[in-house]
Amino acid sequence: CMGMEQQFESADPIQTPLGPRSEKWFRAVAADESAPAAREFFPWWDRGETASVLRNRALVHMWNDVRWRAPLSEDEALLHQEVHQLLEAANQMDASIVLPCREWAELLSFGAIEDASEVLRIEVEHEASKQSGTLVGYRRRPVVRCLGPFSVTVPGSFGEQFDADGTWIGFEAGRNVRMSLMSIGDAEEQPSPAEIVNQAELSEGFRWLPLEQQPGVCKRAQLGMSEEDGERFHCLNGMVAITGAFALVTITWDDAEMERWAMDTWLKITAESIDS
Repeated sequence: CMGMEQQFESADPIQTPLGPRSEKWFRAVAADESAPAAREFFPWWDRGETASVLRNRALVHMWNDVRWRAPLSEDEALLHQEVHQLLEAANQMDASIVLPCREWAELLSFGAIEDASEVLRIEVEHEASKQSGTLVGYRRRPVVRCLGPFSVTVPGSFGEQFDADGTWIGFEAGRNVRMSLMSIGDAEEQPSPAEIVNQAELSEGFRWLPLEQQPGVCKRAQLGMSEEDGERFHCLNGMVAITGAFALVTITWDDAEMERWAMDTWLKITAESIDS
């Protein structure tokens, strides 16, 4: 039940909407589907809108959707508010239910939730101090974003959107990644990936990075400074090509110390060659 458009990292090999699970858990469920552990897979196991269902709905968002930082958009702020309301409703319905209070307190600290009373904040902080273990949230680790045959690894804290022409944009303060997919068509003689990337022209003030070639895939990028609305920033423009398609990639960052991140991001962009 996990989306195919992204891949999360986790310490355990099995990922579910309610968090990662061990191989031991999987084997136990496979051996006895009536075992209590099997219920952990389904957020909606109980009938009706019980405290458990409300908590689990919040946990699905916390594991899969929440970026663990202050929100950068209205949608992100609304998500923080929705998670808070689900947890608060679960607590009001059943005061004995165990809630992810460390993560709840973290959400409250980000500033988007304004209707939480001081009493509630103190109670959540108190319960949080009693809890330990791995924090909820796949997006505390890097995320592999899949775009057709291409994929890019970005921080889990990145927001994302598609602009009007279909370009995918991953972003947070001071840095972003853009990727546009292009199809070459159904010509009988398709240019090779190397021929595709070698058509790119070097921008003024930029320098070429080494050409990268793997079976069926070719990558080429240039590095330099760009300017927009009077502001200068570091920029990597790249092209990743396979037979019949290519992706245009732009990585920008404000702080020169982020160059290592930008280069790592570029190097980790992969493509599924149709010849492989």
